[in-house]
Parts: sequence; C-alpha cells; structure tokens
Amino acid sequence: MYAPPVNYGVVGPKGLGLENRKCIYELSVFFISFKCMGCTSTFCVNSVDRCLKVGEMKGAHNHPCTRDFMIVDSSRRSLTEDEKTQVNSMIKYMVSTSELRDAVFLKFGKFLSRKDVVKLREEVFGGVKSMAEVLQLLSSSGEVRTKSSNGQIDVICFSLQQQIKFFQSFPEVICIDSTYKTNKVGFSLFQLVATDGCGNGACVMFAFCQRETVVDITFVLEMFKAIMGCTNATRTFVMDNCQAEISSVQQVFPHCRIVLCSFHVLRAFSRKFRNSDARFALRRMLSTRFRERFNYYYRYIRHEFPQAYQYLNGHWMNNRRMWARCFRRKYMTLGNGTNNRVESAHKHLKLHLRRNDPLVLTLRKVYNKAKNYWRLRQYDTLLTLQRFRQYDAPQLIHVHLDKLTPYAAKLVFKDYQRVGRIHHSVISSNLIDCYDGVAFNLVDISNGVCGCHHFHDYQLPCSHILYAYSVGLFTGDILQYSQRWSREYNFQVCFETIERPPDAFHTDN
Repeated sequence: MYAPPVNYGVVGPKGLGLENRKCIYELSVFFISFKCMGCTSTFCVNSVDRCLKVGEMKGAHNHPCTRDFMIVDSSRRSLTEDEKTQVNSMIKYMVSTSELRDAVFLKFGKFLSRKDVVKLREEVFGGVKSMAEVLQLLSSSGEVRTKSSNGQIDVICFSLQQQIKFFQSFPEVICIDSTYKTNKVGFSLFQLVATDGCGNGACVMFAFCQRETVVDITFVLEMFKAIMGCTNATRTFVMDNCQAEISSVQQVFPHCRIVLCSFHVLRAFSRKFRNSDARFALRRMLSTRFRERFNYYYRYIRHEFPQAYQYLNGHWMNNRRMWARCFRRKYMTLGNGTNNRVESAHKHLKLHLRRNDPLVLTLRKVYNKAKNYWRLRQYDTLLTLQRFRQYDAPQLIHVHLDKLTPYAAKLVFKDYQRVGRIHHSVISSNLIDCYDGVAFNLVDISNGVCGCHHFHDYQLPCSHILYAYSVGLFTGDILQYSQRWSREYNFQVCFETIERPPDAFHTDN
C-alpha cells in the first residue's frame, strides 16, 4: 500500500522508550488511517512482548492505488524558488506532464501530482480564458478565421506568422488529415502540413470543425487560401479516402492534383480481404511505375479473387489516378506517398491534449505548442544545413550535391548511381532518349527537363539529366528547377522566421 510519510504519536506501557529518548506509552491499541484523498483504509497496531504488531487491517481503498492519483506529503512536493524557476523553464518548452513529473523526481527527489502541474502551468501561462480572449491571443500572433451558426462557433482556423511564411516558401504539396479525441465537445482537429527542403513536415494551419461535412471542410480550405494569400503554386494535396475532403479540394483547388495515402488504401482493402496473395497484388498495383504491370496484377486479382475484383471495381478503380503510381507520372509529391508526416504531427500534438479538456483550453495548448515548436525548429534546421557528406561521385557532380540540402543530395546521389547503366539515342538537337535498363525516358537537353517519375516527384535532377550533364550533352544549370532544395534558399527561410528561445532548462554536469 502506498502512503505518504506521516508522524503519529505512539503511546504504550512504561519502559517502551527508544534509546536516548524518554517516551512514556499509556495506550496499547491505536488506529492509524491514511488520509490520502479521503482513503478509508485502516490498520490496528497492538503492543505484544514489547513490540508493535499489526493485529487487524482494513485494506479497502476508495481510489486507484497509482502514483498518479496519490497525493504525497507536502514536504516532498513543495519546490524552492530555484527549483520552481527551472521547472517553469521546462513548462515553457511544453514538456508533457509525465515527463515533467519524472524529471522533477530524478533531479530534485520530489513528487508532483497532476494538480500541482496544472497549478504551475496556470502560473506560467495564466488560467483558462474565455473564447473571445483566446481568439484575440491567436490574432495577435497570426491569422484567425471562424464560422458561427445560431450563436455558436462551428469552425475555427488559425495560423501563426511563422506558419504563413513557411507555406509561402514551400507551397507545392499539402498533406491534410483530421484527428479526434482532443476536446470534450467533439471538435475534430485538422492539420495542413507542408514539406521543407530538408524533407521535414511542418503544420501550416490548424482547424477545429464540429462536423466533417463538405460545407465545413470547404470553408476550412477557403480560409486557408485567404490566410496564406496566393496559393497558385500549390500543386498537390495528399489525404486519405475521405469523400468530403476530396470534394472540397476539387471545389476550392480545381487546379491541384489529389493523391490518396497508399497506407489507407491498403488498410481499407486488408480489412475486407485477409488473403496474403491478394494483398501482395494490390501492393504491386500501388507501387509499380508501369501500367503493364498494373494491368497484369489487376487481371491476376480478377481471375484468382473474384470478390476482391468486384470490391476494387466498385470502390477504387474509378479514382485509380489518385492512388496508383503509374497513373500519376507527372504528379509532384515530394515523396509524400502516404500521410505519415501529418500523422506524425497528430501524434506529437496529442501528447499534450486530453479528450476531457474544454475547447478553450485545447486552443491554448495548441497555440503554446505551436509557438514553442516554431521557436526551436529553425535551430534544428540550421544544424542540419551545416552538415556535409562525402559522396563517391566525380568532382563535377559533387559540387552540385554540396549546393543541395542533405536530404535532397542523398536523393540525387542515390539516383545518380544508375548513371553507369544508361544509354542514349539522339532524337533531335534538343531531345535525347535515355534507356536505364528499365524504361526509356525523354530528356530535353535545352532546358534540363526529364519525363521520368523522379524528376516530376521531386523537381530534382534525375539520373538521366546527370548522365546528359556528365557526357557534355547538357551544359546548363542542373539545379535550375530545384531552388526549394538548395542550402542557400533554406538558410534564408530559417533566418526570416527565427526567434530567440526562452532560457533553457538548467542541468548540472
């Protein structure tokens, strides 16, 4: 049984004193009750042969016997001013409650209850404010849009200034998804995530919707356009198979392509059919770059798994251009074949949210987490951009690799390793046909454009352009379409959005 340290007066017969202490005991039986959260458990102690023994015990608790629930003795909970200063620094960095309690116990040897952590957070950030005050706070740091009906708010959209600048720097591909159980009023949380030049995703807008209808999601996307300004450079939206989201994107962004998350497609199929061969065939249909192979596995499913064939025809084949790679040859995705980046953003954000929180408190938590994230993110990016790697490539190619971010340079070098297997034939003064052992791809050597998947996915120089450059057929700038991937451009974006962080949490060496 867990209990706080307590001091009780022990009374008993004469002569039962401890060494160097003259204590007189006058009672032989007494009861002790641990008053922890009103606990009713008790035990009886008797004096037998000059010893105290437990004679009777009542172990029924009216609460969970966990450390999270128990309130420890006040002497082990109170923090000194110096300790409180260091804990407040951790709170400013939005450390989760469990991590904060563990850190305080390891460093100071003191326990904090969840109520203690709530009080400390209120001292740092202030108590829960009204909705009007929270919206005013969001407006002071960015842009806020709301939609109301019958006097109640249905949709809330907001972006910080750093998020707006980030989108304007990397607007090409947006991943969108929603998550649940973040507040007690049942609002869904949408995050719109963009990808930077280092291959990392970052949320550019938050949205809370009471209902995931076409009308509400359309309003979210329209407010996204209004907050971000010009969205003409946005080419692709990545999402799961939500018909409301698909219809809304097609209505608000008719010029954009839609890519369905391959993981959600495969999961929906796997819930219907457990056969491993059928799943394997669908995975091949998802990932192959050639329509001949797609048709081969499609016929295989038709002959071997008639029910799976009917399911594909009824639910997926009409929009196969959204999920089959071979049908989106000229789609720019930046490697976002799944919604992993936005799912990761949901996971990290929900560590600080509770399903029983009021919506006002949830907004405050999301705002504080976003402010802290953008305060520190640019420093992590700067450290990444200062790393250089040696590649086994000619100096002529290595010079261009050093101009790219580490993530982009790795992608280019991986594709460059196929250059030795490429052969070409001249079609005209501006066009050559490159064969890499798998397929033929046209390369326009006048402006450095290739028709392969790699070039259109990333807007990075592919193995065919590098081959033409290495043999002297192309003499222009191979990075002319890759500005978003350059170190110089990403350095500039970091310096525009960088902020000074609060005092770091002090640790002793």
